This record gives sequence, C-alpha cells and structure tokens, in this order.
Amino acid sequence: MINGPVTIDADIIDDHPDRVSVKIDGSEVATSLPYTWDTTVASDGSHTLTVEATDKAGNVGTDSITVTVDNHPTANFSAAPISEDEPLAVSFTDHSSSVHGITSWSWNFGDGSTSGEQNPTTCTGNRAPTLSG
Repeated sequence: MINGPVTIDADIIDDHPDRVSVKIDGSEVATSLPYTWDTTVASDGSHTLTVEATDKAGNVGTDSITVTVDNHPTANFSAAPISEDEPLAVSFTDHSSSVHGITSWSWNFGDGSTSGEQNPTTCTGNRAPTLSG
C-alpha cells in the first residue's frame, strides 16, 4: 500500500526514445521521467501505473504495475502514568498520522468516559482505552 508522493521512473534501454508516456489508470499524466504522483488526491484502492516508450521506428515498449493507495488515517498512541495512586492518572499522547491531517479525535477509555482532546489525561483502572480516527 502506498500514500503520499510516489516517484515513477523506468530504465529505458533505447538511448534516445522518441516519446515517453506515463499513465495512471490509462490516462496520460506525463511525457517525461521521473514523474512524482501525489496519491493524496487519488481515490483509495487499486491503480495501474504504466510507462510506455516509443522509439523513432515506432516500436513501443510498455511496463505496468498495479498499486493500492490507502490514504486512511492510522491511529497510534502512547500512555504514561502521571501518578501511582489509585485511581491511576494516565496521560495519553497521540502519535496518529494521516496524509490529509487529523482534525478530530475520539477516545474511549473503556469505562463509559470519552474525550475529543488530542492528548487527554484520565483516571483509569484496569481498562483498555481505544482511539479511533
């Protein structure tokens, strides 16, 4: 799976190709290499990347690859106790990532309490908090 900017390049054996074409899903997006594709504006799912080289005699060489774009956010966090007394006070730090940026958080602390803060602190017992994006 890929996300963010991706460089498309190819080794062309002909020293002087007459034409180079870079296609994504059959649509030409460039006529030179390397080409950087910004997948953040692409739809999630499978895409076919194709490079075609044509020599002066009209011979065409083609190579393709299918890639999967996934621009969904990835939830990730760490927790550290800020006290050792019961109930235990815990500070959560968000390490989530997304190519589009993260604008909201939804914490569930496992006891019915929740938070929309990026880096919340809560008192907890023996529970498994979750963060969803």
